[in-house]
Amino acid sequence: MTRMNIPRADRPKVRAECLRLLATLKLSPAKSKLIGVFVETYLKLNAEEMKVYSREFAAFEPEEQESTMEMMTSWEKKGQHEGKEELLTLLLETRFSTMPPEVTEKLDKLTSKQMNELVVASVGFNSLDDLKAWLARK
Repeated sequence: MTRMNIPRADRPKVRAECLRLLATLKLSPAKSKLIGVFVETYLKLNAEEMKVYSREFAAFEPEEQESTMEMMTSWEKKGQHEGKEELLTLLLETRFSTMPPEVTEKLDKLTSKQMNELVVASVGFNSLDDLKAWLARK
């Protein structure tokens, strides 16, 4: 985007149009995410530009708005889940040193709710065996 020399004033419109197209093209979730992350990374908007972007978004057809919001919400949920998983892994590695691969694999399969439960339960863990036992029950 930077190399395309898009004028600063047009950046919010370009971002809105890119996301609208992503939502209406019905690409696979993986492709949509890849392109969406590219757009988000290379076309960051400041607060003023975000206001313009919001106005552009408001001008979309209702079904385009809905599709775009669904796509963005799924990215946010996935990002929150990945962030929670990363933080939980860091917490457990700090507490128990290294994590065996089988434990890491089980952590990868936890839901967000289960991760929350594990954070609370881990306060009472005295060893890695306690963690393994908790994961075996889930």
